[in-house]
Amino acid sequence: MTAGRAGRRALAAIALLGLAACQAPPGPQRFVGTGNPYEPVPLPPRVPMVHPPLRDAQAEVRELEARRDRAPDDVRAHLAYVAGLTRLGRRAQARAHYAARVQGPDARPIEQVMAARLMGRGGSSALRRVYAAA
Repeated sequence: MTAGRAGRRALAAIALLGLAACQAPPGPQRFVGTGNPYEPVPLPPRVPMVHPPLRDAQAEVRELEARRDRAPDDVRAHLAYVAGLTRLGRRAQARAHYAARVQGPDARPIEQVMAARLMGRGGSSALRRVYAAA
């Protein structure tokens, strides 16, 4: 009988050790309050949002034009120019620029493609036709 009792005590001790090991380690309290269920939970401190400084739209357009003019055969420069003007709400300015360039005698193929892209609605079938013609 003593062997059975000792075995049960050993099992109980192992079980208690196992339960003690499963407890969460001491750390910061998750509930910060007085225990009153109607007390509002404090909010974390607010961090002010820092926005980048707004750039002058004219300066950005001049920068995009300079990049396009430095490398007239660079497709990325033309795409950045059109994307920048579109972002600034000046898509019509890009359309007028490329339409005028296409009318000139020294029109480049990239300018013809950009003019056709800007004249279309931007659908995939229209773009396929533009690139097939180029």
